[in-house]
Amino acid sequence: MALAMQAFEHHLVICAGAGVSIPSGLPSGTELGEELRRQALNRSIMGAEECKAGGLLCVADAIELGAGRQVLENLVSTAADYSAAIPNYSHRALAVLVREGAVKLILTQWD
Repeated sequence: MALAMQAFEHHLVICAGAGVSIPSGLPSGTELGEELRRQALNRSIMGAEECKAGGLLCVADAIELGAGRQVLENLVSTAADYSAAIPNYSHRALAVLVREGAVKLILTQWD
């Protein structure tokens, strides 16, 4: 009941991780980190070799520092087939909460 009251009063904040999109075929944060690390190593981007497998933040920082933000954005955009992802129940539920004004802020993150 308390959660419903928070939503009714527009005080609900949702923090959703990459796991929300896994059923839609998108990678988890760990999987994205592993794919970016593989791509960075294939391109000999300095610093990526020091990141542990699945270390998304480390790999993203290494790519940006070693090759620039545009390269990082390009690698992320090709790391998964985002266009094939179909919204799942969680996506639709979040959209309803936003549309109805129950949620003012949704925070997302890659693990």
